[in-house]
Amino acid sequence: MFANYLKTAFRNLLRYKVFSAINIVGLAVGMASTILIFLWVQDELSVDSFHRNAAVLYRVIELDADGRNSRSPALLGPALAAEIPEVDAFTRVFKLPRLVFKHDKNIFYEDKGIIVDPRFLTLFDFPLVRGDAATALDAPSHMIITETLAKKYFGDEDPLNKTIQIDGKNEVIIAGVVKDLPGRSHLQFDFIMPFSLLEILNPSDINNWGAFNYTTYLQLKSTADVKGIADKINVIAAARIPPPLLPFWKKFELQSLSECYLSADVDNHQFLGSFTVAEDRNTVYMFSMIAFVVLLLACINSMNLSTARSATRMREIGIKKVVGSSRAQLVMQFVGESALISSIAFVLSLVMVELILPYYNQVSGKELLVSYLRNGTPYVLIVLLIAVLAGLYPALYLSSFQPAETLKDRHGTSSIARRMRAVLVVFQFAIAIALISGAGIVYLQMKFIHEKNLGFQKENIVYVPIGGAGGTHYETMKNELLKNPNILAVSAKDCLPTTSLRTLVDFYWDEKVPGQSVLMELTGVDYDYFEALNINVIEGRAFSHMSPADAANAFVLNQEAVRQTGLKDAVGKKFATYNKSGVIIGVIKNTNFKSLHETVRPQVYHVMNNIAAEGMFTGVMLVKIQGTGQSDALSSIKNVWNRINPDVPFEFHFLDQAYEQLYSAEQRTQVIFNWFCVVALVIASLGLYGLASFTAENRRREIGIRKTLGADVKTIVVSLTVDFVKLVLLANFIAWPLAWFVMNKWLQDFAYRTDMPWWIFSCAGMAALAIAMAAVGFRALRAAMTNPVEALRHE
Repeated sequence: MFANYLKTAFRNLLRYKVFSAINIVGLAVGMASTILIFLWVQDELSVDSFHRNAAVLYRVIELDADGRNSRSPALLGPALAAEIPEVDAFTRVFKLPRLVFKHDKNIFYEDKGIIVDPRFLTLFDFPLVRGDAATALDAPSHMIITETLAKKYFGDEDPLNKTIQIDGKNEVIIAGVVKDLPGRSHLQFDFIMPFSLLEILNPSDINNWGAFNYTTYLQLKSTADVKGIADKINVIAAARIPPPLLPFWKKFELQSLSECYLSADVDNHQFLGSFTVAEDRNTVYMFSMIAFVVLLLACINSMNLSTARSATRMREIGIKKVVGSSRAQLVMQFVGESALISSIAFVLSLVMVELILPYYNQVSGKELLVSYLRNGTPYVLIVLLIAVLAGLYPALYLSSFQPAETLKDRHGTSSIARRMRAVLVVFQFAIAIALISGAGIVYLQMKFIHEKNLGFQKENIVYVPIGGAGGTHYETMKNELLKNPNILAVSAKDCLPTTSLRTLVDFYWDEKVPGQSVLMELTGVDYDYFEALNINVIEGRAFSHMSPADAANAFVLNQEAVRQTGLKDAVGKKFATYNKSGVIIGVIKNTNFKSLHETVRPQVYHVMNNIAAEGMFTGVMLVKIQGTGQSDALSSIKNVWNRINPDVPFEFHFLDQAYEQLYSAEQRTQVIFNWFCVVALVIASLGLYGLASFTAENRRREIGIRKTLGADVKTIVVSLTVDFVKLVLLANFIAWPLAWFVMNKWLQDFAYRTDMPWWIFSCAGMAALAIAMAAVGFRALRAAMTNPVEALRHE
């Protein structure tokens, strides 16, 4: 019997080649899209799963007035290990600044370094391929590097016990080589140094409960009550955190290691950068839902195409029932045919996946591979699921006909069947229109981001890192560069404008209310900074070389800082930080240096007295150049740098590119949205073509009679398409509120957002309607141009 089913299935595939091809291609596109999303979701959910202790490892998260972040004092870890019995071990992680590494003639910037406690290598599974993990971090002068870094500086030589010079001063000994980190780790680094180094370099910071500059990881006992431990942590911390910080600190909580990566709402960026990567959990949920919807659309498409062919199989079903076939046997036959089609589509989908995967990896920023043998079960389940979803309804529908009716060729007129097909088409196009609307809104938001007046000039601004030795000769370089007519201005800042170095609360200002505290970003800049970036000074003046006192006692505030402090007529008022006091000389317009996800924060600017010292780790030189003389300006910057700083690598970037990187996740979302819009429309159009074929097949005698009585092609095409237009219009009314709700939630993540104009939804509807009309019109035109003799010859 099985062999007979298989033979019949192949005969039907070959007999109706066009229907079979459309059905298989539609399923293959849906399967390929689902597999690609499945690979991405699987990779996202498996981050950090390779650690043996993953189930008992937790990260300490701080909740403060600014939100959630992964910062904590250095003293927290030792205190918790000493006072909470359920804490087995801890490690602290501190992000190192960008450093200059030199070995022989190899000299490069390295910015992916961390300082950790020795237990780091036992808590996490980052195996050493050279050296002893038990002793590699024993001495402050030791360092562990990755295999890639070892190859970079030492080639094929054994790097153990060799030295690397850092920032042209100290030499460190290579005590270990760690295996290159897997991409599935939220912790990312190229070299590790021991925590004992900080005890020498910055003892005041690591012994200060108010210095939230470290990330603390805990290993708990397997039977530990996580919530109870979090309560104990807060009791310990509340008794030690300095009173001025308590109004801003809310509490600590514990985050399991498996949640660290999917926590984009947690600020993982320490004041010198970030050693972790994170993704938004909602993005994973959204893509998982898209995968399910695309798979469902493909199944609906197959259902419509299968029912469209029902007219050609009525006699087959009737004869089989007359000779004794049961309904269960017929259902098994049709589901088996669906399984065969699904299997062929699956093979085709794998070919599509292999062709698309390189581009998909480029867009997603991953290195995904399809492991058919190791992870074959999900793919088998996908085929079986599609076989059941796509084949069960047509099987039940086709096997339900009575033999007498099928042999009289009366079929497909059930009102329930008509409504079911209409519902499927409406569902398909509602999803497609919602996706088009969503893609349009993503486009508008990205356009809004690119066109919004940010309050500063980001085009034609080159920034050059001057951390360490580079800042020593800053003034000389500035004077040399300004001799080039294509260089309009040169200034400096203690960090890249799109980042912030530190946020403080202990400011003093005139008219300050007792107990009032405001979180403000303190930023050091050189003279000409506001002029170089075209930042408007709306009150008072900017820093000036003509006023020597500016370097000692002048401050410039932005509008938000003035608003939150409550200062009236701020210029001339007294202002002070923890180490500098003076007066406010100017107020600048608010500038959106950060992502538009965030509101503008209060900012306080002061002049850096010693750029080499204050910008030691993260300082940048900002060079404003002529757009028409870009090549000459860049060549001049490089030549001046190499002449004055021959022992420091030259590196430059454009400020507008740094700003664009803030929206890399949104850009990926836009590309993926566009892709799935195309997929959904293709599948929906194929489904609609199937339904149009079904309708044309059912009404072939009617069309023949109409043409015999004189109806023209236009009249018949309109008659066949008007019902489908109604269905697509109905789909619009379902899709619009759905798209508005989902995209409104997405836009809420932006502090500054575009509107959702009505026309974006109507354009999506019209686009879907046009594509639907093209699909239906083509089939209707074929039916209308059929010779009426073909339709009436059996009457």
